[in-house]
Amino acid sequence: MTVQLGSRLRDTRGRMLRDLRISVTDRCNFRCVYCMPKEIFGRDYDFMPHAMLLSFEEIVRVARAGIAHGVHKLRLTGGEPLLRREIETLVAMLAELRTPEGQPLDIALTTNGSALAHKARALRDAGLNRVTVSLDSSTRPPSAR
Repeated sequence: MTVQLGSRLRDTRGRMLRDLRISVTDRCNFRCVYCMPKEIFGRDYDFMPHAMLLSFEEIVRVARAGIAHGVHKLRLTGGEPLLRREIETLVAMLAELRTPEGQPLDIALTTNGSALAHKARALRDAGLNRVTVSLDSSTRPPSAR
């Protein structure tokens, strides 16, 4: 599919794409069975080196490209996005972006919530609009296994 700058992206059913999910890290501090089973992601698993992750500037560039094609909502995901150092700085950088109509973006974040108490105020102050806390019912503490 060829898309020209400023044209709206559509899915295979013809709906305009308005949401962009951006994974900011592959690391997670939980080992949910459906996402990071220990058979694959054991103690010796090699996660991506930090240098291989998109920089904040590269993430902003991707977001700008999406906005140029009709994106109005950004969702930061992972792994666990709160494990990414200085995530508040990235949120602040994204919060400066505007749609072609001059509107601010809807910036959301999906998290397991483990670090939310420590980061919530800074994320809000940086411009985060919404948080989805994903609770995994299959994760049990080691003593319950």
